[in-house]
Amino acid sequence: TEETEGAKGEKGGRRNSPALRNVFRSMLSGVHRPEELDFIFDGLTHHLASAASRSRTSSVSEKPDLFCEQLLILTWHLLTLNGHFLRHVCSRRGADALLRPLIALLLDASFFIHRRPTPQTHDARPLAETRDTLSPSTNGGSLLANDGAESPSSSSPAEAATALSRIGLLHMCSFILLVLSSERDFAVRLNEPFLGKAPADIPVFQGSYADLLCLAVHRVVMDATGPRGSSDSLVDMLLTVLCNVSAYVKSFCLESCLRLMAMMERLTRRYWLFSAPQHYHDVFFLLDVFNNLIQYQFE
Repeated sequence: TEETEGAKGEKGGRRNSPALRNVFRSMLSGVHRPEELDFIFDGLTHHLASAASRSRTSSVSEKPDLFCEQLLILTWHLLTLNGHFLRHVCSRRGADALLRPLIALLLDASFFIHRRPTPQTHDARPLAETRDTLSPSTNGGSLLANDGAESPSSSSPAEAATALSRIGLLHMCSFILLVLSSERDFAVRLNEPFLGKAPADIPVFQGSYADLLCLAVHRVVMDATGPRGSSDSLVDMLLTVLCNVSAYVKSFCLESCLRLMAMMERLTRRYWLFSAPQHYHDVFFLLDVFNNLIQYQFE
């Protein structure tokens, strides 16, 4: 009986003990000093920019960049766990330092998954050299003449692992953009003029960071809805990002307007609308974008 009572006491003690918690997550959510937030933000943007430059010069057969994956996961946890960090980034530091590497990684991952040369072409050139020979089309069509579906048997295990890694990068960048777009200050700062060289996958334009975001979303959505498309959830996330920021955008350049109409034309095609029961939601997202651009003129 004593052993039974002792066992019951141990079980009761375990049941009444406080729940285990992740100390690192608790410490991460408690950072609030401006100098500490600046230190973390500067380190994240520096390493993200380095990861984006490495991704542009990497070849198809290279191993996935595990450091870049962990860095994006850390960025997402910081933005979702620490409200002070999210508000500090969106209101005080601006959008350009974090938006540029995120869009670069997003476009690189989309190119690797959807538009990279198939193994039958035996093209061993770096991705940057291959992409420089491609010119984005106005109607959002495929940039490769041979854009057929790649057979799983033709890829090696290393290439399959790299493809899965790039899919993770694609979704993590979309998650981070979705969190940032929910903040009003981030959307307002997108009206700042864009200065510098645009990524290789989007056309040359003169506009704001909102145009950069719109052109990047167009490129990925066109890839995801093409013959080698990856997932419908990716399209939903990126269109939601556009919906969130559209109410605060003052203007779009000509290139962005053409791409918005191209997305509407692609997403309203019969083969896309009837391929899944939830695809009509994508049309609603774009209609909300057009409605916000016309109805709300932010000043």
